Amino acid sequence: MDSERIIAALRQLANLCKRPVSTHNNTQAILNALRRLSEQTIAHKDDMILSLERDIQCNRLVPLDPMDLQWNIFQLFGVEDNEVRWTQWLAGILRPESGQRLSALSWQALCDALARSGSVNVMEPWQEGRLITSDHWKHFGDMELQREAVQPEYEVADLGQADLLIETSGLVLIIENKLWSGWSGETQADRYRNIIKEKIEGHSGKSIGLVLLAVKPEEYDPPDDYFRLSYQRLALALRRQIRLSHLEAGDTKVLMELWPAFLTVTAIERELLEIDWGLLCGGKPDISRIIGMTKLLDYLQEANDKGGENADQHTLV
Repeated sequence: MDSERIIAALRQLANLCKRPVSTHNNTQAILNALRRLSEQTIAHKDDMILSLERDIQCNRLVPLDPMDLQWNIFQLFGVEDNEVRWTQWLAGILRPESGQRLSALSWQALCDALARSGSVNVMEPWQEGRLITSDHWKHFGDMELQREAVQPEYEVADLGQADLLIETSGLVLIIENKLWSGWSGETQADRYRNIIKEKIEGHSGKSIGLVLLAVKPEEYDPPDDYFRLSYQRLALALRRQIRLSHLEAGDTKVLMELWPAFLTVTAIERELLEIDWGLLCGGKPDISRIIGMTKLLDYLQEANDKGGENADQHTLV
């Protein structure tokens, strides 16, 4: 068994171990398979580490990758646990007032991430607007946001506050950002629906979008008319759009214009996804390191659309 086959088997076993097991026999079978694989791996571990390092290097962003940064902007200011600051930062990179190039890249990344986040179910109350579906996000991603289109902490009397509201000529979108606080269930969802209803009153042609953004949005069990957007998917989409911008090593002006997007990816990966880039800095060539590096490679390949049809199954958190 060569190193590539071992890495493929490790990847399959890593995904298998995430699934719920119903019997002791299933668990024992996985452990036995891992033990046999471990024996095969020992003889090839050095070759596998070199192969993984090479493949990871090939999938990095050039000329600079967010993994090269040893700090994240939220931790620098001591606000890594502050949901409001994360929401304000996301609003900042989306706003055209922060720079049209940055805004366009961030908006395209958000729409790309939402297009890959599954479908939603249309609910009866939506009569004055059309609930957006996954297929429509590419159309909106090609549009440029206008000034004052992005409003964090959007408040409506008697209805409360929405974390982030984005409005275009054809769309009203509300994003609820959840890092640590709880979800208030249907009551909170109803308030956001009512905020949108008020926003689209008299504009029946507008599309409507409701999004729950979280590290693991499925844990909040949002209503069926909400898109469930994970921070991992958002980071991947930002990486994808940065790659598509075709940055050159000497293009300092463009790099600085897009710098907040790099900082966003670094913050998400280090703070929320807890990706261990230290695996690339040496250490014992044992199975745990090989599995960790395999997950990193899967992650970077998905950002480059190289993950294949099962790419969406790879999760780091």
